[in-house]
Amino acid sequence: PGEYGIRIENMLLVHEKDGFNWFENLTLCPYDKNLIAKELLTQADVNFINDYHQ
Repeated sequence: PGEYGIRIENMLLVHEKDGFNWFENLTLCPYDKNLIAKELLTQADVNFINDYHQ
C-alpha cells in the first residue's frame, strides 16, 4: 500500500485570447473522494478538486 497512484488525463482544447492561452475541458472524469488520501493534500489541492467538481 502507498506505493502506486493513478494519472488522470482530461482532453483539453486550447484557446488564445489577447496573447494568452486558456484551456477548456472537453472530458471530465470526476474524482472518487473516498479514494483520495486527504492528509496529503494542500488547501490549494482541496480547492482545485472542489472547483473541478462544480
